[in-house]
Amino acid sequence: MALVTLEEARRQVRVLIGEHDEDLQHFMRTAEEIVIDLVKQRRVDGEAWAAEVASWDINASPPVAPPFRVVQAVLMLTGYYFRYRGDDLANEQPKQEYGEVMRAVTNLLYRLRDPALA
Repeated sequence: MALVTLEEARRQVRVLIGEHDEDLQHFMRTAEEIVIDLVKQRRVDGEAWAAEVASWDINASPPVAPPFRVVQAVLMLTGYYFRYRGDDLANEQPKQEYGEVMRAVTNLLYRLRDPALA
């Protein structure tokens, strides 16, 4: 399953073709897992959500794209992980509570949750 392309991730973090590709792919996979899990935690219909997510694949034939808000959330988190890799203490990342995801990402995914659980 692929929700965003490497080219989209490159544009998000503003790097050239071939530059940091391995890192970007790692951050993309991590961001995809977190976005999917974030919505799953807030839905009663976990099986229906899992089936919907499983149908998304931009590399399939024909491609099945996820909602734009999911793509944007993945790209935002990819950019966040690219910028704050944990190897540069001088470049402090914004303060967050334990387990908290970027507020902008949470806001993007807000309407995908189950209102009864929110």
